Amino acid sequence: MDFDFKASARLEAEVPIVDDTESPGPETFIGQSSLSSTVRETSGGIALAYKLGNRWSVGITNLVTVRTADYIRATLARFYLNTPAGDLVSGDIIQNFRYTHFRYSLRAGIQRQGEKVDFGVTVSTPGFRLFGKGIVAADITASDIKYNGNRIDVLANDRQVKLPTQFHAPFNIAAGANFKFRKSTLGITGQYYGAEDIYDILEAQSAAFVRPPGLAAALGSDAFLRVRGGARQVINAAIGYEYLLNDTWTLYGSARSDMSYYDDELDNVRGIRPDISSWDIYHLVLGGVWKRGRSSVSMGIQISSGKDDRKTQDGNLSNPSESNFLQGSPIITKAGYSAVGVLLGYSYSFRKL
Repeated sequence: MDFDFKASARLEAEVPIVDDTESPGPETFIGQSSLSSTVRETSGGIALAYKLGNRWSVGITNLVTVRTADYIRATLARFYLNTPAGDLVSGDIIQNFRYTHFRYSLRAGIQRQGEKVDFGVTVSTPGFRLFGKGIVAADITASDIKYNGNRIDVLANDRQVKLPTQFHAPFNIAAGANFKFRKSTLGITGQYYGAEDIYDILEAQSAAFVRPPGLAAALGSDAFLRVRGGARQVINAAIGYEYLLNDTWTLYGSARSDMSYYDDELDNVRGIRPDISSWDIYHLVLGGVWKRGRSSVSMGIQISSGKDDRKTQDGNLSNPSESNFLQGSPIITKAGYSAVGVLLGYSYSFRKL
C-alpha cells in the first residue's frame, strides 16, 4: 500500500476581523495552508499449505507488515491592524510526526476447486504490535493576538522522540467464488473489516507546552501532541468477468468498492488526525489481453469516482478569528474524487528447460 497526498492553498482578502472601535474597517488578511501526508505499508510472509484430497486445500500465512508514516501540516495567517502604528497580528500552527511500526498477523484459508465452481475463505487476525518508534512535534506562535481582552504574544512548542507506536489493524474475513462457463468466468468476492475504537498511535509525555507558563498551565504536550487513530467497520465487494474471445484475445471487466473506514468521531477529539479520505470510492476497469506466441500485452482503462456530501473541513480560512489564532473554523462541505487511469503491461514467457 502506497498513499501520498499533498495540497496547498492561499487566501488574501479584506475581512472584518477586529472590532471597528480598535481597528476601523476590514483588515487585509493573508492566510496560507499546506498539508503533506505519506503512508507506506510493505508485507512479507511465510505460508504453509496442505491439500486435502482432490478438491480441498487449507493454508496459513504468517505476515509481518512494516508501516511508515510521514505527516506535516502548516497554517500561517496574518494581518495588519488599521491603526497609526499598523501592528502586525499573526497566528501560525505547524504539526508534524513520523513513525515506523512493525506488526504481525496470522491468516488462515480454505479453498475448494470444482469443475464449475471454485470458492475460498480467508480469516485474518488483528495486527499484533512487534515494535515501533516515532517522533511528534508541534509549534504554535501568535504575535499581538487578542486573548482574554489583551493583546499578547504566545508560544507553544514541544518535540518528543522515540515514542512507542500503536497501530491497530482490524480483524478481517474475505470470501470469494469463481463460476466457470464454456468460454467465460465470473468472479465474486467480499471482505469485512472490523471496527477499532479511537486510540493513540503516538502519545507524548506530559510536559510544559504553552509559554508564558501562566497563560494556560493546564494545557500540556500530552493534550496537543497526540496522533489519533480509529476505524469504523467496512464491507467491500468486487465482481469480475473474463471472456475468451478467441485464441488471441481475452476480454476483462470488473467493478469494486473501496469504502472509507474513517470514523467521524475523530472530528470531536483533540490531537492530530492524520486520516484524510472520508469518502467511499467505486472503481470500474475494462480491458483485455492480446496473446501471440510467448508474448502477451494487457491493456485497459480504470475509472474511479467517489464523494462525501458532509466532509468536515478543518481550518477554513474564509472566516478568520483571533479566538482560534486566525486558524479558521471547521465547516461541513462537499468533497469529491474522480480519476481515470490507463493500464498497460507486457509479459514474455521463456522457453522451459
